[in-house]
Amino acid sequence: MLSENHILKLLSYASDDLPTLENRCHKLGSDAVELQITKKQLGNEVAGLNSQIYRLEKLRKQYHIDIQQKRQIILNLDQQLNQKIDALEKAS
Repeated sequence: MLSENHILKLLSYASDDLPTLENRCHKLGSDAVELQITKKQLGNEVAGLNSQIYRLEKLRKQYHIDIQQKRQIILNLDQQLNQKIDALEKAS
């Protein structure tokens, strides 16, 4: 069992450290709140970036379709031109 002197010394040390420990607890609590706020902000940023990625992917697909359609038009026009050239060469 601890003597009265030991208990008094322990209480003295504890009372000296108590404000420091309280400050650390408050600081840790503040840090936790700040981290939660940062987490929410970053989550919102990620959601925004995901929306941008979705829109850009949709736009990319539409551009791809447009390009394919334009290629087909060019191929058709090229075929028509070649047919007309062939017809002109046969006529002459």
